[in-house]
Amino acid sequence: MRQYTRRPWRERFEEKIMIDDGCWKWRPANGNQYGKFVFERGDERLAHRLSYETYVEPIPKGLFVLHICDNKACVNPSHLFIGTQLTNMRDKVSKNRQPKGESHGASKLTESIIREIKSQDGIVSQNKMALKYGLSQSSIWRIINNKTWQHLTV
Repeated sequence: MRQYTRRPWRERFEEKIMIDDGCWKWRPANGNQYGKFVFERGDERLAHRLSYETYVEPIPKGLFVLHICDNKACVNPSHLFIGTQLTNMRDKVSKNRQPKGESHGASKLTESIIREIKSQDGIVSQNKMALKYGLSQSSIWRIINNKTWQHLTV
């Protein structure tokens, strides 16, 4: 009976990398998701975190591994950096990647309704618009004064 020997994890890890435009793309990654590497059954790690720990340094407890390239499938250690949740959120906002408008999961309004509301400013009272659209007057005020939906112009 032939004995099966598992290849070293680092060899298996590196064979799953495809270099493309500077990114080291994790080939098993599914769409825009983080890649996973399985050591043994039930012992899996996020590929970008494992790459950082393998090629750079251990990740301090409670910190995130962030992507300079914004490619979740990338495991290139020169595209990765350590940060807090706040660092991650600031990075997202600075790169304009945060969901807004209709793409935001909590949005109940559409861009066409927002354009209607903004176009009625000064013509229809905020209280009447609030009743018409099922919103509070303060929500109408925030829309008109670009406190929300500021990315949308009339």
